[in-house]
Amino acid sequence: MEHLCSTRAPTKKDFGKIKEFYEIMRNKFNITPRLYKLKHKTWMVVTSSKTLSSFLYFCLDINKCDENTKIPDWIYKSSQEIKREYLRYAFAMEGSVVDPRIGVISVRFHNCDGKYIKELKKFILDNFNINFTVFRYFIKDYGYKYFLEILSIEEIRKFGKIGFALESHQKRLETILNNIKSKAWEITLKNLVKIEYKYFRIKDVNKLFPYLCKRAIHHRLSDLIKMSYLSINNNGYYLTSKGYQKGDLLSNVKDTKLRTNPRENEKLIFELIKRKGLIWRNEISRTLNIHAVTVREVLKRLIKKNKIELSHIDTHQKKYYKKYSGSSPRF
Repeated sequence: MEHLCSTRAPTKKDFGKIKEFYEIMRNKFNITPRLYKLKHKTWMVVTSSKTLSSFLYFCLDINKCDENTKIPDWIYKSSQEIKREYLRYAFAMEGSVVDPRIGVISVRFHNCDGKYIKELKKFILDNFNINFTVFRYFIKDYGYKYFLEILSIEEIRKFGKIGFALESHQKRLETILNNIKSKAWEITLKNLVKIEYKYFRIKDVNKLFPYLCKRAIHHRLSDLIKMSYLSINNNGYYLTSKGYQKGDLLSNVKDTKLRTNPRENEKLIFELIKRKGLIWRNEISRTLNIHAVTVREVLKRLIKKNKIELSHIDTHQKKYYKKYSGSSPRF
């Protein structure tokens, strides 16, 4: 067994982990390792210690450099919280969140060890019910590399409950989750889980969504029945076990007003623009808690009715609106 124990991590990800490992070796093992900078802004901690090597290998079940990467056996026997922390730090170093500006939203985990990639895929599926897909690609003069990836919004929401230990990755993930457009049935199911009694009727759901008419509520409930998340009998509607499970997974779904009253929206948005004097589109959406798509359509109608006008577009392409300067008819 080699006595050389080393680790490295790019500074663009988390230099703090290099520093933390350095302090652990110095304070816990009374070893003063070498800390130096390599090319491409990469830092490395290096020390030669048989004691430390034996501790990592025999006590923590960490593989040697000439062995396949593996998940330590004690991780399998630990609590869900420990397993979650293991994944958070693993994804902090080897994971990534694909920038949604390129048109694809995904979470990935990269590694050159195909056996470890398959083990990690099974580990995540068995413990967190997140189904990653394995991909392989070839690099000339290097060999095969592998990565895990999830693309569906549902799987990314599940991963949101694990997250990244790296702040920059976590912020990007949270931004993506906050910007995902919620569907009507998702918003409805998420809130139905909060109802304290088993059976309920349309009037009870109307209390959760007072801005919806009974027809819209009935349509939403019918969709949930088709998806087996909801059922109905003589006592009323009730959530199925599948519905409760799905509802819990939708805790990150953002509540937005969908299928609202068009005339009411026009009045709310027009009054807000009059009160503010000048306001940009997304600020209207956040202030009134109305979906951005709905706001965009309402603004078009208000411009056509000569109630408002586009003031200007700033350097960040934000569109600002104000009250129409000419005379216009009342609502």
